[in-house]
Amino acid sequence: MPWPIGLAVILAPIPLNIAAWRRFTRLKSAHTPTVPWQKHAAGLGLIANSVAIAIPWAMFLYGFVALNFGVSIGLLDSLNLNFAIESSLALAAISAFCGAIGHRRIRPLLICAGLLAGGFWFVIPHGVL
Repeated sequence: MPWPIGLAVILAPIPLNIAAWRRFTRLKSAHTPTVPWQKHAAGLGLIANSVAIAIPWAMFLYGFVALNFGVSIGLLDSLNLNFAIESSLALAAISAFCGAIGHRRIRPLLICAGLLAGGFWFVIPHGVL
């Protein structure tokens, strides 16, 4: 995979998630007629997507600190990479599903961010992790 495409897949979920959060806060303050469960589904999708984006970055940050500075946090020593990958993929799938059933103003951002957050693990080679 050419590096610009990989870089786009790695970095694109962050601004998409920020834009979706902004639309969600404006949606809560605006008086748009909508079904309440669509707002709740969009909120759940945003939370799931935020955590799905944060998991790989936390793994890389911990690996960087542990390898370069020799600092090791006791609870994170038993952190399992397979569990992190599976939970991040599951949260990204939940985010994309909640985006599909969520409010129409947030729908495209949340679906794209969920798919790209899941694609993060397919871009990074496992040797790097």
